[in-house]
Amino acid sequence: ICLVVVCFLLAKRLVSRMTRNSKKKKKTRNNRLSTNQQQQSQDVEPHVLSSKRNDVSNFVSSAGPGCYIARLIANENNELSLPDWMIGMESGIDASDYDMDNDVDFPDLAVNPDDSTLSICNVGNSSIRVCYVTVYDLTVRGGDGTVLKSGSSTDNKGVTRLCVTFIMLIPPNTIAHVCSLELTANISLEDIYNIYVDSDVQDWNRHPDPNDTCSHPLSFPFEAIGDDDLRSYLCTQGVDGHLTHFFSGNLHAIDFRCDVGTPLIAVADGVVVQVSDSNTLSGVAVRNLFEWNSIMIHIDDLSQEQSSIKASDENEVTETKSIFVEYVHIQAGSAKVAVGDVVTKGQIICNSGSVGFSPEPHLHFAAYRSCDDDAPTVQIMFQSEQLAVRCDTDYGKNSNEDNHANKGRAMNIGKPFLPRAGNYYNSAGLINVQNETQVRRHAA
Repeated sequence: ICLVVVCFLLAKRLVSRMTRNSKKKKKTRNNRLSTNQQQQSQDVEPHVLSSKRNDVSNFVSSAGPGCYIARLIANENNELSLPDWMIGMESGIDASDYDMDNDVDFPDLAVNPDDSTLSICNVGNSSIRVCYVTVYDLTVRGGDGTVLKSGSSTDNKGVTRLCVTFIMLIPPNTIAHVCSLELTANISLEDIYNIYVDSDVQDWNRHPDPNDTCSHPLSFPFEAIGDDDLRSYLCTQGVDGHLTHFFSGNLHAIDFRCDVGTPLIAVADGVVVQVSDSNTLSGVAVRNLFEWNSIMIHIDDLSQEQSSIKASDENEVTETKSIFVEYVHIQAGSAKVAVGDVVTKGQIICNSGSVGFSPEPHLHFAAYRSCDDDAPTVQIMFQSEQLAVRCDTDYGKNSNEDNHANKGRAMNIGKPFLPRAGNYYNSAGLINVQNETQVRRHAA
């Protein structure tokens, strides 16, 4: 229930209102953030703080249209900078300095009735908080007055709305002045929170063991059609990616850009334990964080060969740990398996999609030690396999030019690989893109 409160933010009084504050949802694993940086005409594109996005953020900037992320925490060099779309921030806020009723918590959101500045607050808490805020159907302006470009979101009923989503890491006792909203005279504060703004705020749930690693590499999750098929897929977000991969349940996940309907395969022999493919919602609204389509398979993390070799040594004690791999955002109605089915490595199990919190069509692939909703991720690597390899320097003359069919030279065949954002991969491993034309054609 939203509660209107009056709070004083330094010298300026803001009329604010409590929003839904971290209501417990039945699904919590795949909370997602997104971001993107580009500047075009008078509109401001989303972006991240770091200028070296692929190296530092492990995220491809074009993969988050309509979403804006800011980490208001200092880096390892104790440096902090604000994104240029943001108005500003205040730190060292003491809740006791404000005229608050004893039974009212400091609000998560505040809107200044004078200039319609939207502020996000973390006051009265001792933890860094992750704040998701979506603004629907309104013109949103950044700190210099430029319009922030919108994305969109479509619900399960097929209703599409334009929206801008902010995802922010805010330290304790800090107020972030995010943007200003263009409001017409007939829009009240009640309307803002009931119709135009949605939010979810949680303490930052960090991974308990970031070094937890699966002992055996898995097969690549995309089907290879024949030995000469060198189609490759852009990794848009890797381990600890700044888009969404910094939670306990997402830290080691890997995202690949791919067309809706791309066949996905079992990465190892296993048993299907979860199937959900009835949702159709898509886009960047906060509410999409809690519904998606996915398939989960239970597998062992040691191959038969490794198990037999270790078992032959009577003095060696081995422990085979189970893992659960999950394919997220899959296309509605595309599941070709059911719970309880035994699947074999390479078997097609479903098609990729863009269901849930999904700024663009992609596969979100992750592994866990259990199938619990709050299970932390485990890091995996993919095993590169021998394929016929060629250097396609004349690419584009006689080849399929769909947006997931980039062709190039496979690197490090036979070795396990961990995808990083900005690189192309297939079952042969890292693919060396030959020229800028290929990058422009297949990153679009």
